[in-house]
Amino acid sequence: MKETLIVIALVAAPLAAFAQGKVQFYTTDQSLYTLAVNPAYDLAPDAPLAGEPIPTSGPLPSGVVLEAGLYGGTNSTSMTLQNSVLINPLGGTTAPDGHIVATHTICTFPGGSLDYFQVFIWDSAYASPQASAYAGSYYGANNIFQMTPGTGIAYPGIENGGGTTWTAVGDESPLYVGVTVTNTPPTIDSQPQSLTVSAGDTASFDLTLSGAVPLFLQWTLNGANIPRANSVPLIISNVVQSDLGTYAVVVTNPFGTTNSSDATLSMYPFLATPFGGAVAYWGKDATLSVGAWGTGPLTYQWFKDGVAMQDATNQTLVLTNVQFTNAGLYSVVVTSPLGSVTNTPEQVVVEPAGVSLGLSPTITISGVTGYTYIIQGSTNLADTNSWLTLTNSTLAQPVELWVDTNLDASLPANPYHFYRVLPGQ
Repeated sequence: MKETLIVIALVAAPLAAFAQGKVQFYTTDQSLYTLAVNPAYDLAPDAPLAGEPIPTSGPLPSGVVLEAGLYGGTNSTSMTLQNSVLINPLGGTTAPDGHIVATHTICTFPGGSLDYFQVFIWDSAYASPQASAYAGSYYGANNIFQMTPGTGIAYPGIENGGGTTWTAVGDESPLYVGVTVTNTPPTIDSQPQSLTVSAGDTASFDLTLSGAVPLFLQWTLNGANIPRANSVPLIISNVVQSDLGTYAVVVTNPFGTTNSSDATLSMYPFLATPFGGAVAYWGKDATLSVGAWGTGPLTYQWFKDGVAMQDATNQTLVLTNVQFTNAGLYSVVVTSPLGSVTNTPEQVVVEPAGVSLGLSPTITISGVTGYTYIIQGSTNLADTNSWLTLTNSTLAQPVELWVDTNLDASLPANPYHFYRVLPGQ
């Protein structure tokens, strides 16, 4: 950020308007772009140029390239950039000092309507005149003026720095405007507004400022400074839960500090980690869960097979001593003051036990101590009648091994053998 402010004096830039909103943007010998002297600031290294037409042969001694832009709109408060020209780009231009290369642009306004225009000059290193002014770099602007497409326009005679909207009359008397450096602290003219978005959206907090430049900004979230958040608008891309809260900005300049009002970023309820189904085991506990975002408080209601479950109103649902009747389709509805979102029904499958098979004919049974399990074997899965009960096993501990001592897995006659575990009778 530059420590000096060099103000641009903007002498009248004439415009000629034609039918269908065609505008010619140019300067004449009576309406040059000139650097203004401001003794309150150090103008070096551009100081020798103060009060002179801006050289068009290349960047200023400071290296700054200046941009002149025509803004327009159908009202004076929402003008947008219509066209812009670099005054002193690297390599220079063919225009004399203080001039721009004349350009034409088609303005997208309804033909015949009254239109508003304003010319700005700023440091082209910044995206807009306002950003250049906030950074303490070059900035200049003429008065807003009105004209009707299809008619000519010339600048009126007006006192330096005049600030009122005016209609196209008069001649091309110089019109000097720009940033006036006074000992005024910063003022927030329009405050940031609260927003409600969906997860993944982009949020933008904006405001308008006045006061002596340079203006320095620091945005905060819930009272803590946000790193590298020093400009307007503040843009938050791909909003997540951690972005929610209270935003504000502190604005300072050499003459004071001001704080904005708070603006809240809220989010509609969103399933960040949906419940995707589960496998539970007979006699054991199972925990179902969902991960939700949104501005709280968030409330939960679990459903089984479409029926609301009693006392199932937490982010997690614990099923104790699972039985086969607990199998079914489970869903959850998450609600906030801003709305609700429903997790699609997902299957909960209840298995008799957790079973794993070793390289030997050994089965690991994970179950409940005291429960009885039926172990069956088969050599042909295609034959549903081929299953034979090999043993009934009552667990003395939660995890036990069972070895099929009647099968020699090394024999070629036993290439395949299948096992299953069923609940005991």
